[in-house]
Amino acid sequence: MHKAGDIREDGHIFSQYSKQANGKVYEIWLSPEARERDLQRRRDRIAKKRQDVGFLQRERTKKNQLRRLKYQNDSEYRARIIRASIETERRKKDDPVFKIKRSSARLRRYSERYKSDVSFASRCVEKAAARRERLKSDYAHLPKESKEIIRCFYDLRARLSNCTGIVFHVDHVVPLARGGSHSPCNLQVITSIANMRKHARLEYVHNS
Repeated sequence: MHKAGDIREDGHIFSQYSKQANGKVYEIWLSPEARERDLQRRRDRIAKKRQDVGFLQRERTKKNQLRRLKYQNDSEYRARIIRASIETERRKKDDPVFKIKRSSARLRRYSERYKSDVSFASRCVEKAAARRERLKSDYAHLPKESKEIIRCFYDLRARLSNCTGIVFHVDHVVPLARGGSHSPCNLQVITSIANMRKHARLEYVHNS
């Protein structure tokens, strides 16, 4: 079996196998000049796809889905991600320069997508506005004792993060997007990794 890029004695370069309608498989060999033209056409196609916002969104969604599946099903991969997260948080805590660089890179990626992807920017604005309104509405109607309890959740989150070096979040057991409320009975403190895995899915509530 030949691999792309293999060079024959006459100088021709192997490109690919081609299966015809009759079922026969043929080898495609190109001269160096034809090979370069073929590569340039492929590069042009890739560049065109990268300018297609819809294509980028589909590719990003596909990669995220594959990563989530791998995280759920591959224990070694999951352990490696957790170790990397712990190490990253440790470095962020011990090395202010690393923390700044890390945050800057993340914000830069978000900013680039926000500027280039109109639909993404629109979703972000709408989602943030709806969340703010929901939190304000729920919090405003709570009694003073409940507001104190909520502040305790956030204090606990900060202490756990500082003591362990692992980022913790105050999470809504039943997500706001699923009808949950911003009240003490619907709050829990969990790791950032668990929160990202949970996202807005209710099966985590049923399985807990």
